[in-house]
Amino acid sequence: MDGTTLRGYILEYLYEKGYEYIINDGFGEVYAVDAVESEYSNYIKGSKRVKYLGFCELFEDVTCSEPLNIACEIGAIDWSTVPENTPVLVRHNESEPWEYRHFYKYSTESDYPFICYIDGKTSYTVKSIQSIVKYDNWEFCKLAEEEWKPGRMDYEELELLHHFAESFVDIEREEIEEGEQC
Repeated sequence: MDGTTLRGYILEYLYEKGYEYIINDGFGEVYAVDAVESEYSNYIKGSKRVKYLGFCELFEDVTCSEPLNIACEIGAIDWSTVPENTPVLVRHNESEPWEYRHFYKYSTESDYPFICYIDGKTSYTVKSIQSIVKYDNWEFCKLAEEEWKPGRMDYEELELLHHFAESFVDIEREEIEEGEQC
């Protein structure tokens, strides 16, 4: 696995754990943080959760003045902001082929949170059908025009990620010294 792939897996892992930014403290140390209060604040002190990353060479491009937004870097989507009728590809599990649908809405209360119009219909064309059922729920969804990056890894990649994840050291907010700031 190359550094770019490993970096992507690490960012996905951190994103799933609730971290939002990668920052460089200006002294060569790299951290994952859950919030950035402002452009001029001390990024580490302004966060409730901080994780020290032990392999800084993967994030050499991150500077003190420009934190890396993890969601933007991995292409994460805020599904609550996706417009109705957006073309998407959906499936119920990883072994099924992708099906073309139009997005209706996202529901956080369901194991199948992606709600789409049935049979490729849109909000306009679904009105013409007599069926009571006008929507389907799906477990997996991606925008139709983007190249999908699987969220699941094979066993070898998962083992490697776990090995590197063990090298993370959690740091409590109170433990951070004054010298570790931008």
